[in-house]
Amino acid sequence: QSDGLPDYLEEEDPYPTVPADAMSASFAVNIDPAAMGTGTLTATLGASMVSATINVSTRVLASELIISEYGEGNSQNKYIEIFNGTGAAVDLTASGYVLRNYANGATSPNATLNLSGTLNDGETLVVCQPSIDMSFNSQCTIKNAVIGFNGNDAFSLARNNVNIDVVGSIGMTDF
Repeated sequence: QSDGLPDYLEEEDPYPTVPADAMSASFAVNIDPAAMGTGTLTATLGASMVSATINVSTRVLASELIISEYGEGNSQNKYIEIFNGTGAAVDLTASGYVLRNYANGATSPNATLNLSGTLNDGETLVVCQPSIDMSFNSQCTIKNAVIGFNGNDAFSLARNNVNIDVVGSIGMTDF
């Protein structure tokens, strides 16, 4: 089948039957994203019955993008990862998102990167230092010199000129 399910297991069948000679079966449970509560899944094989409880709860959505990872390895192996957990795609250009580097205790950014494109819900954007080791290239969404930080530099993600997430302490060198 084109859906990848075994022939005996149809997606629309609320009571799938597994052949007697099958040792296992896989199936999908589609749950309405607005659903909450508890349900019971029951499987019967001959006289034996097994039940499992399924708990469904809603995901807590973030109000903004966040810096989800800050990586500072040896040499030029540095990156910042941004995560979208807002529940919707975000147009980075229209929303005015900017990465800012505050080097050596600066109170104003020494380097900035205006972000562009769309970041879908649940996805990450990884901005890497341009000279990052080639073995990391496939993990970089963007390479830019704004990722020229070291251990005493602060870094922020700003939206419309307001810092919404910060790594380190802006204006400080000892943190």
